[in-house]
Amino acid sequence: MDLKKLKFGERIEISNEMSKKDYMYSVSLVSIGKHFLEYFFGSEVYQMSFQEIREKFISSSNNKDVPKDELSFFKFICKRYLDLKDRPSINMLKYYNQASSDLKDINNRIKDYEKDIKELNKINNRKLTNEEGYEKLLLEYYIDLNKKAREEIINFLTHDIRYYALKDSKEVPNYFSTFSCSYDYRFDPFRYKKENITDLHNKFQDLSVPVYKEILKKYEEDKEEFYNLMEEYIWEYKIIDKIYDFIYSHHRLNKREEILKQALIAYEEGQTLLFCNVIPLQIEGVFHDYCIELEIPETDLLASPLHDKLTKISNEDKNFRDYEYFNFKFPIIRNKVAHGNLFKESNKKLSRFLLLDLFSACKLLATSDSLEINKAVSILQEYEKDCSFKNSLKSIIFLQNITIPNFYDLDSIIDEIKSRFIKDDVWNYIEGIIEEDNNLLNRGIRSIAIYLKEQGIKKR
Repeated sequence: MDLKKLKFGERIEISNEMSKKDYMYSVSLVSIGKHFLEYFFGSEVYQMSFQEIREKFISSSNNKDVPKDELSFFKFICKRYLDLKDRPSINMLKYYNQASSDLKDINNRIKDYEKDIKELNKINNRKLTNEEGYEKLLLEYYIDLNKKAREEIINFLTHDIRYYALKDSKEVPNYFSTFSCSYDYRFDPFRYKKENITDLHNKFQDLSVPVYKEILKKYEEDKEEFYNLMEEYIWEYKIIDKIYDFIYSHHRLNKREEILKQALIAYEEGQTLLFCNVIPLQIEGVFHDYCIELEIPETDLLASPLHDKLTKISNEDKNFRDYEYFNFKFPIIRNKVAHGNLFKESNKKLSRFLLLDLFSACKLLATSDSLEINKAVSILQEYEKDCSFKNSLKSIIFLQNITIPNFYDLDSIIDEIKSRFIKDDVWNYIEGIIEEDNNLLNRGIRSIAIYLKEQGIKKR
């Protein structure tokens, strides 16, 4: 192989071959540089002095502008031909230390949660209370979650650590690295801690972290002051008005307008017993609607408990938040209502929790971009503000497989977008973005053309 005639594809092939070798992850850049030059100078490179290697490289490559000291020279070789800025062994050690620390934390957490379950199981002279029962379920859930994280980290150490160590050692930026992480636990370790799921987990979303921590402290130390602050928050941040906004702006929530409106009026008038008895069922109904929006068959939801609905949502929508809260904390409140364990003062306090739970559930349904109708409506509304070719194309892509409910009154906008595809300037724009070798993009454009033809829109 000739350094003077080395092609880009050949360089990549050598780099890929070297990435599979054990030495890449344990030796210095000097050694890695020699391994690279072996492809051109043969195994004798290991017997040559540095000056002999440097002179042979200059004569073989016609490149005289190379460093004169050994370390700088081999750094130059590694950067120029292998895109290496660091030796991969540094990042191997970094990832190994991170994984070891994470495994230690996970193992300790599993032990602590298993110990807590043993303590609950010692209660043998009576049945577990409602709270204790859900606490046990929550502990079991987090033990399972942490065990899965442990398996993922072990798999990372076994199969993926070299890939990430090499990627981090490369000089060439990887534009997709923003969307990747070595393993899920490293990206969000707080998700694996049961302690983060409190009664306030999904509440006070408008507050800064320091203020939220003060609220949490009040909840633990001074309940009366906490409930006063909770009521102030509800009125100051117009939680009821925001729920009405969701009701009037989302097709599913709008179908619940009559009963939700009556419940909210009851809350404002201090009829907290009525409010507390109505809202838990409505919150469950909101998650039923969420399932329908995810195209989960309604037959699968018949007589399905809240736990099953939430699990189906979580399985289908990886961006779904608050699964743990609504699965393990909210049922405690719901059961208090169902069992009639309420009196006037507790109604008042419980109603504030339920109001914020209702707000949280409505917000999840109304704002999730994982729901196709939400996303399509958002794009159509964006087109209303900016009628560009780009937004026309984005809109038509989403319209192919979705029927927008009449509730949104967007028929005229949809007709306008379709009519634009009769004109040559739109197709000129489309032709401008077609790429000869981009089959994915071109299939998408072809599907748009088929959709428009089915809609009776003629194209050139």
